[in-house]
Amino acid sequence: MRPYVVSKVVSPRGETILADKREFLRLIAQRYFGTLAREIRRVDPDHLLLGCRFAGGHVSEVVWEAAAKYCDIISINDYGNVDLDRMVALDHDHDAGGEPLAVPFAEFYRLAGQRPLLVTEWSFIALDSGLPCTEGAGQRFRTQRERSLAAGVYAETLLRMPWMLGYNYFMWVDEPAEGITEAFPENSNYGLVDIDNRPYPQLTDTFTRVHRNAERFRREGLVDLPDPPPLGVPAWQDIAARRLGDRPDQAAGGEALQFTRDGDDYVAANGRLTLRGRVGS
Repeated sequence: MRPYVVSKVVSPRGETILADKREFLRLIAQRYFGTLAREIRRVDPDHLLLGCRFAGGHVSEVVWEAAAKYCDIISINDYGNVDLDRMVALDHDHDAGGEPLAVPFAEFYRLAGQRPLLVTEWSFIALDSGLPCTEGAGQRFRTQRERSLAAGVYAETLLRMPWMLGYNYFMWVDEPAEGITEAFPENSNYGLVDIDNRPYPQLTDTFTRVHRNAERFRREGLVDLPDPPPLGVPAWQDIAARRLGDRPDQAAGGEALQFTRDGDDYVAANGRLTLRGRVGS
């Protein structure tokens, strides 16, 4: 028998193949959301369908189309970032500088056919909790104070979006240092309380303040974001001082540490070592 020989390899990225993949994805999404909606409505016609909790909203338009057709509310897990220099929430899928959180969510709202959105998972982590904090999503901060500031900014931003029904914070209690399971080793400081049920008071106070003002945030709506602060503002000088000692202009070896800015990045260099990044990243 003669061996079968492929004389021409078809590129998996050819336009025809991409179109076929798109239509197949549309078929799967319609079948998935349609079947679930039909069966749920059959036994429980009086409750809202909240969707499937997209792991971030950056999915194909054909999937959004199917979800919008069958769901009452579109739910999304979204681990965004917060820039503590400007006290603003940013999209987690950002290039240098970040994109305001409302920008992708406005697009999600459009893709969802103006169905209301629900953020069903978001969180921040502090590295002073005593937990390893090596596994799991979310921006890391150095202290509970910084974590609480970030949570307040993020929660308020979500509440100001007119298309946002609300959110669910992840999670009530910290994860164990050993990880949840061998297959799911998350070991991070997500909790409102620690594993001994002791609250993180700065974080719980933040949510108390934000939720007391939720109606006002909704009425006021989105606000313009502040510009990045000029060099020399206390926020980043204070961070430099805490990292390098009492004098932010001196490194441990006595060499002058020069601070500059490149776009939205802060840069600290002494001729041999260069540190670059946004505060809170």
